[in-house]
Amino acid sequence: MKLSNKIKQSFSLKENNLLKIDSTAKFFIEIFDLEDLKNIQNFTSTKKINFCILGEGSNVVLPNLLNKFVIKISFNEISIEDNLITVGAGKNWDDFVLWTLENGYCGLENLSGIPGSIGAAPIQNIGAYGSEVSNFIEEVICFDMESNRLVSLNNNDCKFSYRQSIFQDEDSLIVVKVKFKLTKDFQPNLEYEDLNFLRKEEISPFIIREHILKIRKAKISDPQEHPNVGSFFKNPIISLDELEKIKQILPRIKFYLYIDNKVKISAAFLIESLNLKGFALNNARVSEKHSLVLENKSEKSEDILDLASHIQASVLENYNINLELEPQIF
Repeated sequence: MKLSNKIKQSFSLKENNLLKIDSTAKFFIEIFDLEDLKNIQNFTSTKKINFCILGEGSNVVLPNLLNKFVIKISFNEISIEDNLITVGAGKNWDDFVLWTLENGYCGLENLSGIPGSIGAAPIQNIGAYGSEVSNFIEEVICFDMESNRLVSLNNNDCKFSYRQSIFQDEDSLIVVKVKFKLTKDFQPNLEYEDLNFLRKEEISPFIIREHILKIRKAKISDPQEHPNVGSFFKNPIISLDELEKIKQILPRIKFYLYIDNKVKISAAFLIESLNLKGFALNNARVSEKHSLVLENKSEKSEDILDLASHIQASVLENYNINLELEPQIF
């Protein structure tokens, strides 16, 4: 089938984003074949339109009209070579985590329950419960829209940091596969405070996964009932001097040692200290379960972005700290 026959115009993305925003893409295509990806460059050049990648819409805020060519990568294959596992970018992240455990591989259990696709994982360097995906990525295989060919980036090339990677700055790179280096030697990661009660000698990767799924269910609203994209704000990284100033106002502020004499402080603690947990503005509200989660009740993006701006302004005014947004705003 010709590429032009696979492209859809004025395509609704409402069921392709967890905030359930009624967004319409000018052009949309779902890619199952690398050859189709190679031909997209000609189409975008002819139409003079930019492209963007949309996975499962788990970390995006879409406009009502998206004047772009939206590409959904649906490569789902898995291949294994020793402890290296290569996975297509379209595979659901949590399905893959479960697959690794069922096949005897350890490491990703602390990242259980995170919504989204494999392709999105390295872009944001997803992390939770004392673990980050960059600790397990060996290589990311991408399609470069500028050179129209496949390129491979090793872990160092990806420039991973807290919720950051090179892919957020290199718009021409489309993640098509991710290669993970895992192990069958189970070394439990119990650093996260909610996991401290578990005893290393009595647990398995499945037990850790079970507890994390319970924690997530207790803290994060079901996006099918209360549309949300999980954490809406990053935890601020500040200097030790800045921490001392904050502690004078908030003596019980939660913080964690980071790198280069810096600390990561709890954005949730800052928000809750301003009594914003459960706060509603128009058709959006801060979740009563977790203050980093913003729930959307509108088909437009303005309401949830207005709420986010209100929270940012309040934190800045009271603590002189800028809260960065975690989802990508289109």
